[in-house]
Amino acid sequence: MAIGGNIITVGISPAWDVKCSVNGLEWGDHKIIDAQDSIPAGKALNVSKSLAWMGYPSIATGLWGQEDYDEMVNQLRSMNCFIDIRFAAVRGHTRKNITIHDTNKNRQMHLRLPGSLANKGSIRRLRNQLEPLVSSGDIFVLSGSLPDGSLMQDVVGIVHAVVARGAKVVVDTSGQGLKSLVASNSAYLIAPNLEELCELVGASIKNESHYIERAARKLLSTTENILVSRGEKGLLLVTKSGSWRGKSEPIEHREVVNTVGCGDHLVAGLISGLKEGGDLPKALENALLLASAHVFGMCDTFEWWQIPEMFNLYIERL
Repeated sequence: MAIGGNIITVGISPAWDVKCSVNGLEWGDHKIIDAQDSIPAGKALNVSKSLAWMGYPSIATGLWGQEDYDEMVNQLRSMNCFIDIRFAAVRGHTRKNITIHDTNKNRQMHLRLPGSLANKGSIRRLRNQLEPLVSSGDIFVLSGSLPDGSLMQDVVGIVHAVVARGAKVVVDTSGQGLKSLVASNSAYLIAPNLEELCELVGASIKNESHYIERAARKLLSTTENILVSRGEKGLLLVTKSGSWRGKSEPIEHREVVNTVGCGDHLVAGLISGLKEGGDLPKALENALLLASAHVFGMCDTFEWWQIPEMFNLYIERL
């Protein structure tokens, strides 16, 4: 089924991705870093940025700290023709995710700061800002960390409101937030990795297609579609009408560059495939290609139209 409306990405806990590179690092060292990059990110915004690279427009919303709001807008200015920035600016600073890259040994450490922007007032403000944006046929991507307790129920209320307006909700989160949204019976598609699927069903699952399919089918009473990422084994899509597995391999040998954020690219690719008019199984092609381009570091050096020629795709119905 093609998506005729807008793509709206929503991040309750966005972040600045800060990457520090240093040539050689051990515990106790005092080092001067070689380079530092700081870019606006978070899982939801990463979906919008991935779609922009492919040439698809989206509306990027959620919460963002007032103290660094203008800096975020300035950094995204080059993508403004594809990303319509509609974040709710709320009091405070946006959190930082810090990656330390030891270039000598090609290893990384990831440090994640907790989010602090979500509260009753900020979520209510976000809901008031979102409701006029959402129309029938839109795809509403709720991605990234979500709050606990009563704040999570407020987020569920937002999801119910956009579903009532005719939007289809794609969820890419984890933990209790994912459980709450599955239980709310409002998601068109969820995108867990294998570990998150295990948490959802409360059981260990081998990374084999038939085990994953059997576990995911238990969720189809409350969720229409489940896209499970399986690491090197690719992905598995389970729907009420069937199941498909797929993976991709580069035609020429390439080194893996970055696996962080692979799930964001899977979601963006799947949505782009639906925008092109394909059904969910057909959209798997775009999902695999985009995620693979990210993993092998090709998004900075190639254009989207070049990517299909660089991979072999293997997609089959179970």
